[in-house]
Amino acid sequence: MSPEANVPVVTVNSSVQYQVIEGFGGAFTESSTWIYNQLGDAGKQQLLDLYFGKESLGYSMARLPMGACDFSLGTNSYGEFDGDVNLTRFTIERDVRLGRIGFIKDAIAARGTAFPNSTETSIKLLGSPWSSPWWMKSNRAMVCSVWMYILGCKLSTDPTIQASYGQYFVKYVDAMKELGLNIWAVTPQNEPETENLLTYESMVFTPAEERDWIKDYLGPALKAAHPDVLIFQYDHNKGHLPTWVDTVLGDPDAAQYIAGTAYHW
Repeated sequence: MSPEANVPVVTVNSSVQYQVIEGFGGAFTESSTWIYNQLGDAGKQQLLDLYFGKESLGYSMARLPMGACDFSLGTNSYGEFDGDVNLTRFTIERDVRLGRIGFIKDAIAARGTAFPNSTETSIKLLGSPWSSPWWMKSNRAMVCSVWMYILGCKLSTDPTIQASYGQYFVKYVDAMKELGLNIWAVTPQNEPETENLLTYESMVFTPAEERDWIKDYLGPALKAAHPDVLIFQYDHNKGHLPTWVDTVLGDPDAAQYIAGTAYHW
């Protein structure tokens, strides 16, 4: 304690470094995009300054729901056509049409203006799906609801569909890159332990199921097409984190594709 002020004193030794903080941020959802689009030019600029400006939060990361989530205007995915395993009709047109791509680009431009001399003026973008396209699932529905317990709200075990869903991520990175946006990382599934009856999109993986899908399909697909895109496994609450780490990262064949673990709370 400092005898002068009677308050704790923290001494920082800047010569010793431990973990690197990659950044802080929020999420670009359809609902936040909708609000952004209701603002006039002055309001939009104020929002951008508050979130991405140098004198405010200075966000440098962002999460992107891949398709619909619980903050979307309606259920959707990037592959809506039943049985299109080659993803010939894959499209992120909805993200363009509703303005989500424009919102992201506005944010990146605002950060670039606020931090012109930074080595990283852009925003690290992390993509996460709440569900695969409906026809890829055992219950053939984006929303789990009661059918999760009857048909199973899971990715189909058909190897053709499992491979197709791995390519779904590749197509997403491709499509974003064509629009000038680079995906920094992905998670295989938001909240894979979903156990409740939900009114929004979700999909269930066990640790072993996610491990096997990463090592057999997602990992090889991204490594071949976009080796710079990172994969963070799990992406759910911290209570079961040790089980997922032991199961998924404990398998060297899966761990070779994984950069880290995402968790909530």
